[in-house]
Amino acid sequence: MENPVPPARGAWAWRHSPRPARHAPDFEVFETLASPGCPICALALRSVRRYLDALAYESVNDVELREHLRASRGFCHHHAWQFLDLAADGLGTALIYGDVLGSVLAALRPEPAAVSPLRALARLGRRQPRWRTMLRRLAPRGQCPACRELEGAATRYLEVLLPRLSEPDMRRRLAAAGGLCLPHLRQALGKSTTAQATLLAGATVAGLHRLGGGAPSPEAAASLLAGAAGAVASPPPHQPRSRGPAATVPTGQSECAVCHAALAAADACLLSLADGQANADAVRLCNNHAWRLVALTPGAGGPWRRALGAAGDSLAQAIAAVSAGGDVAEWLASGLKLRPSELAQPTGSQGFSRSQAQEECPACRAEAAAELAATERLLDDPSGPCLPHLQLALTLAGADERTRELLAAEREMLLALRAELAEFVRKKDYRFAREPLGAEAGSPRRAVALVAGARGLRGVGALPAGPRPGD
Repeated sequence: MENPVPPARGAWAWRHSPRPARHAPDFEVFETLASPGCPICALALRSVRRYLDALAYESVNDVELREHLRASRGFCHHHAWQFLDLAADGLGTALIYGDVLGSVLAALRPEPAAVSPLRALARLGRRQPRWRTMLRRLAPRGQCPACRELEGAATRYLEVLLPRLSEPDMRRRLAAAGGLCLPHLRQALGKSTTAQATLLAGATVAGLHRLGGGAPSPEAAASLLAGAAGAVASPPPHQPRSRGPAATVPTGQSECAVCHAALAAADACLLSLADGQANADAVRLCNNHAWRLVALTPGAGGPWRRALGAAGDSLAQAIAAVSAGGDVAEWLASGLKLRPSELAQPTGSQGFSRSQAQEECPACRAEAAAELAATERLLDDPSGPCLPHLQLALTLAGADERTRELLAAEREMLLALRAELAEFVRKKDYRFAREPLGAEAGSPRRAVALVAGARGLRGVGALPAGPRPGD
């Protein structure tokens, strides 16, 4: 049987072929296409790993970077946990999040009971309720630096790939790799010509059908449908129209009870998808929840096979429509279940509208509804939640008196944890290295959980569950 994808030439032959000058990024893309999977995912993730690794061992004490991290409340959820895992000794995490906790404590500081008459007069007519002022002070004032690196790398390598699609060797390697993942295909379509869009979409359709025609591994299917783990930003958390079922909020634990209730709701939703009843829902899973489904059901290939087939058929029908003279934005958008205006949006956290987030990932919807119910219950029995859920609680309660107890519990927990981080840093000093670590040994991990939320709750670039800056 003839191989439908002729083998591409090696990098040496490609280097010496009569084409325009090539630079390091061109070779990075070409060589990455020798392996199956989305090349943009692989290269963007490599850039983030290198960035975080360099930060952990070379830039932790950089004054400008630390100021940025204080303003952004550290890293986003996904990159906060990734940084903790990379900086294995915990010292870099303790230094950064000790700073972040200090800035959060300053934001939570109560306003003075009395102010001067001049200051009171200046505030007259523009004073906001106290809880809104506190929400504004708690909100991140900058983007996660690792997200910025991820988005920049994805854009940079797409801009390298698109002009090279005119070269046969690049097209052959792209077809053999299975095209791009659907999120990066969407991003590429907003930058490509009609010819480039048709080539990219055709390679991706072939990859979807080839993978779905056999016994796909959940990892390969999730990579193609939702992007490699951590390579694509998740939609921002949104406020559901209705609360979820009465959530059981665990007590007596060191981490945020609302996080655990939300994780349980999302897992229940994902396990229902594993029963194979709805292939369309598997296509709509965000990056974070697609990989959570892989972890929960490592051997379940049925839902992924149906999802691959559904996505491939939808995109193939859209490609066929171009021969009828349809608008390229319209037929590609229809194949990816998007509005035409969304093709030009980046895959970063600001590239999703709230309505789009609500229409897409079913696990995100279940998670958000459970967060709402659990936070209501938390207000009746205050305990220190993580920072994102503190913001959600302030949004729900407003000027309610219950927020006083909640804020008091949060300040007490932050002060205790910051003291533990300081002790952890002290014992990492060579002068005190002989002193054994006590309860402070786990303080870096608890600081990440407190500022960013429990591991697995959010995806890349996700903002807190309360109102975003500018809302």
